[in-house]
Amino acid sequence: MAGFSVDGLIRQHGRSFTLSSGKEGRAVIQPLRYKNKLYLEEPYSSVGRIDQSFYLYIGPPSLDLTEEPSDVQVCTGKNRYLVIRTEKVYFSDRPLYIWAVLRKVVEGE
Repeated sequence: MAGFSVDGLIRQHGRSFTLSSGKEGRAVIQPLRYKNKLYLEEPYSSVGRIDQSFYLYIGPPSLDLTEEPSDVQVCTGKNRYLVIRTEKVYFSDRPLYIWAVLRKVVEGE
């Protein structure tokens, strides 16, 4: 695993964002997918239901969402996401990345 780093992958493949607190960074943001459940009125694909309003965030430990205010938002282009839950993921005693669940902010909310 020489040369492998989560930070490097995020820098290379993540998308740019700005926090409502003004900090900037890069992260992987993708829709949350639920497997093995059938939701009749929601989009469904071979991988399961796709809830269009909740997203998974994987970002570098250098931009620690766990230390941001509870109402912080992640802004990417025209989209804004409210941070619902955050957690640090460790490898040994070192933070490897920040994991979060985001909720897409719809105008009027």
